[in-house]
Amino acid sequence: MSVIKTPAGTDMNLKGELSMKKLKKFASQIWNDESAQGTAEYILLLVAIIAIAMIFKNQIKEAVTSKMESVKSDVVNFGSGN
Repeated sequence: MSVIKTPAGTDMNLKGELSMKKLKKFASQIWNDESAQGTAEYILLLVAIIAIAMIFKNQIKEAVTSKMESVKSDVVNFGSGN
């Protein structure tokens, strides 16, 4: 089977598949690389916040709608002297 070099320098066969050996090596390097640990933590935190927001979507929507109605009524009543 023929192997070609991609612009990134990764060996790929004609089917476009990475060799398992190189894939395992790449995964191992990523797993052991701690330079991106902060980024990964921020991504996990963002995923957790999004999950919580989706779980409590209806409650959040009701609270925001209630506050907006309150602000709207305060603005309408502002000039009436109440």
